Amino acid sequence: MSKRFLISENERKQIRGLYNLNEGFIDDTIDMLQSSNVSQDIKSFIQDKFGTTDVEEIKSLSDEEKDKLEKENGIDSVDDEYYDIELDSEKSSNGNIPDGQLVNLLDPDGNQTKNKLNPLAAKDYNDMVKTAYDETDGKIEIKVSQGYRPLGSREEGCGKGFTQWCAWIKYKSGKGNRAAKPGTSNHGKGSAIDVKHCRRGSKVHTWLVDNASRFNFKPLSSEPWHWDHSSSN
Repeated sequence: MSKRFLISENERKQIRGLYNLNEGFIDDTIDMLQSSNVSQDIKSFIQDKFGTTDVEEIKSLSDEEKDKLEKENGIDSVDDEYYDIELDSEKSSNGNIPDGQLVNLLDPDGNQTKNKLNPLAAKDYNDMVKTAYDETDGKIEIKVSQGYRPLGSREEGCGKGFTQWCAWIKYKSGKGNRAAKPGTSNHGKGSAIDVKHCRRGSKVHTWLVDNASRFNFKPLSSEPWHWDHSSSN
């Protein structure tokens, strides 16, 4: 049965370097377990191969057991298809943009809000908000509930706000709207907005449908409140 291990690109390289036919297989495995930054996922991977992650137990394996492990773990035995290895989103730049590379969004009155986007998206958004307000004599006020969405982590869940991991956990548990897999969201690029009071057919939604493309935003058909900026591409 295929197993799933969520690992980083660096860990992927470590694993694929481990599992080839060489004399260093056991020693390299021990080195990884003794590393201060070895993840739980890579420990699970080693547990699957050895039946333990205890360094002393691995060291105490008989020569015959060690030889068997060396011979059975060629590079083809751990190909990505069998283990369904995925790129660990926690190491991705998506959702990890430094605060200094983001720009605050403005409300219709020109006041700075806590929400942010990347510079290109922020400029177009702020221009769009002002235009909507001015062209309708203040009748259309575009406000967002969230722009840039930090990645967060599985362990933190929703403990540090509405992160990508929080959104994903809520979605998968049936308690939230559809969400992109953590590390793949346009919110994590600082190029997507969730607009308040933007039900399909509402005044705000209708104005955006007619005008958002002027400011390089396009709708997500399944979510009337979600709009992506061209910098998502």
